[in-house]
Amino acid sequence: MKQYEYISVYKSDETDFSHNGIRILCPTECKITEVLNGEYSLTLTHPFDDLGNWKFLIEYNIIKVQGQLFRIYRKSTSMSSDGTKQRTVDAMHIFYDLNFYFIRSTQSGILNGPDALNWIMSHTYDKRGSFTTGKPIDRFKFYSDLKGDTSYENMPFMHSAYYEDMSPTKALLGADNCFINVWGGEIIRDNFNVTINKQRGMSNAFNISYGVDMTEIEEDVDLSDYCGDLYWVGKYTYDPLKNGEEVSAQYNGIVSFHRFNLPPLPVAPMKSYQISLTETQVRQELGNKFTIDDVKSLFNKKVQDYMLLECSPVVNYRVTFANLVDFDLYKGFINLQRCELGDIGTIYNEELGINTIQQIVKKTVDGITGEVVSIELGSLRKTITSKGRINGGYDSVRTELIKNEIAANNTWYGLGDAGYTMEQLNATWDELAENNIIHTEVE
Repeated sequence: MKQYEYISVYKSDETDFSHNGIRILCPTECKITEVLNGEYSLTLTHPFDDLGNWKFLIEYNIIKVQGQLFRIYRKSTSMSSDGTKQRTVDAMHIFYDLNFYFIRSTQSGILNGPDALNWIMSHTYDKRGSFTTGKPIDRFKFYSDLKGDTSYENMPFMHSAYYEDMSPTKALLGADNCFINVWGGEIIRDNFNVTINKQRGMSNAFNISYGVDMTEIEEDVDLSDYCGDLYWVGKYTYDPLKNGEEVSAQYNGIVSFHRFNLPPLPVAPMKSYQISLTETQVRQELGNKFTIDDVKSLFNKKVQDYMLLECSPVVNYRVTFANLVDFDLYKGFINLQRCELGDIGTIYNEELGINTIQQIVKKTVDGITGEVVSIELGSLRKTITSKGRINGGYDSVRTELIKNEIAANNTWYGLGDAGYTMEQLNATWDELAENNIIHTEVE
């Protein structure tokens, strides 16, 4: 097990976290929860101790636990019936310090992932009460592999977005047109280092079964998107173009993929799907020698892949490991403790008789022992997006996690939804302004 430093608390304005802070803490409870592309938070409970360490658990001070920094935004103090006094604090990962900065208005050009991140941060106000922009926020470093290239497998991640009157956190995670929604990717937050890569975790990280007699794991099955039959239309464009005009052929068909006994409805559930392939793309899949029947078979394969991802039941699992310790039946699930957030694997559902692709979308860790307390597994979906026509998944492909937390609710703006109000802070925003003066500049 990886050994970390002491659980420590630092002053709100600390910049050097290589020491043990102003106090070393001995909490009775400490839990870290991270949601893929969402919440990253800490809840810590500390008793009233003779050294008075608990007194330093106040708003905006910073806690370091398991090597990560969290800024306190809420505290509560209580006394139990036996006279035990304790303080509980809630904190957000230091990444959410980006909520204290502001984007007034900026329109990016057509950029790839790394350039878009740089654009967002270089158009962020880095001084309170000022219209001055253009200076990167020095503390935070941003990285991304969403560069794309000219290969068939990795089409360029080139997009544009407009951001107005929001924090950079919302521009990255919370807004409808946030970076995650436009450029895609999965975020990795390591203190002041922020990485948004195409995929965060490992593929094929686990392969386990869920049996009909299992009762200690929460399971949700949703058939609202299940589709047994799909009508598809495929457009095959020949290269090179003749006389500058597009030459193409069109094919269509119905693909059936009945995983369940459908009820005797007048018409079976149907959906339609359009897919386009060029001759260049087909050659990269089939080689230089192929027939029209080969092309039709390739269309069928692409449609079946789409159907597997987009028309399957949504199955999610919530696993609390304390419930499973004494049950051999759950060995496969217990092994998930070794997996990381974002890891992808397969779970075979015995009752449904299907395999589902699952991704670890939420993980809660005991900050004192480092042990995994619980995880949530979400059915993995691929959202096929294209500016124009749907292109069979060869344009921008980004991961959508079913029943994930809404990222916007995990920004400071959304903390009110969690029971947090500004009145609970010791200072108002006006008091936090430099020298208690509100600065105004005219562009």
